[in-house]
Amino acid sequence: MNDDSWLSNNNNKIIISLSWNQNEMRSYQILAIIGSLLVIYDLFFVARQLSLSVLIVNVIAIIFMFLFKNNTKSIGIGLIILSVVMLYAIGNFGLLRLRHPEMALFVVGAITALRYKG
Repeated sequence: MNDDSWLSNNNNKIIISLSWNQNEMRSYQILAIIGSLLVIYDLFFVARQLSLSVLIVNVIAIIFMFLFKNNTKSIGIGLIILSVVMLYAIGNFGLLRLRHPEMALFVVGAITALRYKG
């Protein structure tokens, strides 16, 4: 086995490893997605209500976690704003029965996103 084939083979492994690491989920994404799914569960099954505004906000939050995962400062600020809206029950967020655990997930996700150095 010559040295060039070994080097080429290792370079391919490094490139595959780097591309795989770029696609993995970050902790703030996981927290925000779990929080949004919990809000949707709370809305339908616990509160037994249908609020399009709450549903749309949380579906958009899930989509933005995938689209803008490298823009962590904006995601962190957005999660803080969502937590404040939920805290003061602005709009139909007052319908949610499990609002405080959901807010805790969003706040922790926001802190993690703002502290992320990637």
